[in-house]
Amino acid sequence: MNSGDSAVGDYEYELRRGDAVLATGRLQLDEQPTPGDMLSLGRREVRVDDVIATGRSRRLILSHA
Repeated sequence: MNSGDSAVGDYEYELRRGDAVLATGRLQLDEQPTPGDMLSLGRREVRVDDVIATGRSRRLILSHA
């Protein structure tokens, strides 16, 4: 585990409905999310479907709750 794992995390996200990408963006989270977690994205509640880590980049795949 590296020192960045316990700090605030920067994530890119994709908000999807089925195979369609509705929105993309970036957000910061205090805790590392896992699939099934619920997050607030603006006024919407979204579910974390997947967390993809590639190198230093982390991407969340989100869907409407």
